[in-house]
Amino acid sequence: MTNSMSSSQSKIPYLYITGQGYSGSTLLCFLLNSHPEIMTIGEAGPVERFKPKKYRCSCGQVMTECPFFLELEKQVKKLGSTFNIDKSWKTRFRLSDSHLLNVLLVRSLGNNSLELIRDRLVPYLYPGYKQEIEEISQRVVHVAQAAMMIQNKTAFVDALKDSRRIKFLKDIEQIDLKVVHLVKDIRASVVSTMKHTGKDVAWAARYWRRINSKADLAKKLVSPDRWLRLRYSDLCADPQGSVDRITDLMGLKPASLPKDFYTVEHHIMGNKMRRQSSGVVKEDLAWKEKLPDNDLNVIARIGGSLNRYFGYDFP
Repeated sequence: MTNSMSSSQSKIPYLYITGQGYSGSTLLCFLLNSHPEIMTIGEAGPVERFKPKKYRCSCGQVMTECPFFLELEKQVKKLGSTFNIDKSWKTRFRLSDSHLLNVLLVRSLGNNSLELIRDRLVPYLYPGYKQEIEEISQRVVHVAQAAMMIQNKTAFVDALKDSRRIKFLKDIEQIDLKVVHLVKDIRASVVSTMKHTGKDVAWAARYWRRINSKADLAKKLVSPDRWLRLRYSDLCADPQGSVDRITDLMGLKPASLPKDFYTVEHHIMGNKMRRQSSGVVKEDLAWKEKLPDNDLNVIARIGGSLNRYFGYDFP
């Protein structure tokens, strides 16, 4: 696919974070945004989930009153894309309000071969497909360019996490795509998921397995030198080393992290830790107190083998 912007422009070093929600991606965004060359707003297309007139940026301002996001809207429009911070950003690769139709047209089918066949057929069955994908792709580029310009940065991080997005990002010629699969130990992830969704332990374990299986499958979409798997526990144990691995992946120079990442200006959207008072990294180990043996047995049965595949020692 060829984006409508000039291919003569230099490519944007563009990192995409994939994986499950509540896996530590907001923390990782704060750390990466502390790098002098890296800009991120976290989830680059959040309005479908958030209410901008009430939702607060990590700077403390309501999104629709935040000077950064107001300037972002202005600059994206200058670059040529329709864009309103209090409406759908249309930076997600969705073609319909219908969930079923989106599954048929663009969503993951859980099988790369089936998706390849589907992706070859869709442009013929849905005549406006190519133009809509190109418009979304251009808007993705414009959001990254505008955000970097405002903060005087040269690289961009997108933390929407949906592994299917990789298929479209890799075809945008204006970006130099690299991917980090951030994965949390299933025990910690299950506790976080239950806390935020109210679902039971089995549902949370299946959710972890489904999302991370799809993310691992998506690594086949890019070459091995463009993919990095990072465990949440390793990020917390060695934030500097983890960020150095990522900057090396992106072709950027390493830089020392601040002792408290909140001393750096951030405009990040994500989970509620974006507005906590301390910017010191500490691993969430709440699962050790909250998971009885019966729950651990359920978790092990549903996702234990994949958890060990990702390098964790459970079960």
